[in-house]
Amino acid sequence: MQTIKVDVYEFRWLAATASRNASPAPSPQLLRQIFCPSLVDSPLFDATTLQNRTSKHLIHTSQQRRTETMHKQTITPFLWFDSQAEEAVKFYVSLFADSKIVRVTTNPNSNTAMVVEFELGGRPYIAMNGGPRFKLNESFSMVVNCESQAELDELWEKLSVGGEPSQCGWLKDRYGLSWQVVPSVLPELMNNSETAAKVMEALMQMTKLDIAKLQRAATVPHELNSLR
Repeated sequence: MQTIKVDVYEFRWLAATASRNASPAPSPQLLRQIFCPSLVDSPLFDATTLQNRTSKHLIHTSQQRRTETMHKQTITPFLWFDSQAEEAVKFYVSLFADSKIVRVTTNPNSNTAMVVEFELGGRPYIAMNGGPRFKLNESFSMVVNCESQAELDELWEKLSVGGEPSQCGWLKDRYGLSWQVVPSVLPELMNNSETAAKVMEALMQMTKLDIAKLQRAATVPHELNSLR
């Protein structure tokens, strides 16, 4: 006996419809709604096989959708400004490669920027003009790893204009957002148990970090050992 074979991938639209039903497999009535009734009623139409294959596909489709949803979920830092969100974001995206403003949502009452979605270094962020109730502070900061002293110096100079330099490579920009401008080699220097204390001692005395001085601090114990 011949059987009409329908490829399982043709059931994607069917899956979206049938997934709302409580039954584990599509009923003949549902199949009649999806396919031509004369085809479903034909003796050549293997409804049992079709139901089984559709049911399996529904399970696969549901799992696939859950996986896709998990992959699409993104943790996005959300920054609260008083009224300077758009101005601050324009400044930030001008400093870093692979950065852009994605979307600006305006306040319908004032026709001014309310929420600004943007990317820095390819990563998503959101800034909002929420008024003066909450203030940015040092409990949240942006860490930038610099490969060279020249890169560190340039970024430090630009971010600190109108802002407030602090200690150990920290500064607060003119919009109140805190930054840590650090050399990318710092974790390696701090990870050596023999030199970490000396590196930390040198770091604590700095405002803007000096890579050469930190590296010299990391070599002091070795120099002393070579003299013994």
